[in-house]
Amino acid sequence: MFFRTLILLSTVTVVALFSSNIAVSALPTQNSQVFQVVVGSATGETIFTPNSITARPGDAVMFIFDPKNHSVTQSSFENPCTRLNNGLDSDFHPVASVSQTPPTFSVPVKDSKPMWFYCRQNANTPASHCGKGMVFAVNAQVNGQKSFANFQAAAENIGQQLAASAALANAAPATQPNSTTTPFNGVFGFMP
Repeated sequence: MFFRTLILLSTVTVVALFSSNIAVSALPTQNSQVFQVVVGSATGETIFTPNSITARPGDAVMFIFDPKNHSVTQSSFENPCTRLNNGLDSDFHPVASVSQTPPTFSVPVKDSKPMWFYCRQNANTPASHCGKGMVFAVNAQVNGQKSFANFQAAAENIGQQLAASAALANAAPATQPNSTTTPFNGVFGFMP
């Protein structure tokens, strides 16, 4: 069984692999940690576990993909379900069942600034994973305006807006009143 535990690193280089297969590394300090975050769940839930962590420069986050098809995509606090320009993206990792060697995606923590992530599966649709609250944060405020709770609430609000828009689009169109114009020699207009 694959054990999801916190790994302590001493002087090993942490490598982040991006969807373009370019490796970027950060040298951790002697007390650096690799935080393991499960993306999805064995039952196919749309969650990150844990959904928020506090990390130090030199630490790393290893995302481990569980069933369904998810991504880890960097966003901003202000736009939780929109990819950040030049932001990190794992691309999609379809996983049929829990695996002994699941796909992973690692991200180095370079400073103590917050980093915001979401799953972009079904983006901009009522089935949006982000819109269902599938978001993750590194170094979010515990309380205050830029807290994880507010970030997740903003994502869920987007999901509610998408669902409401879809419901309106699927509603029966309102009936239009009949036209009062009369044809006259093949031209519509008023009769003299």
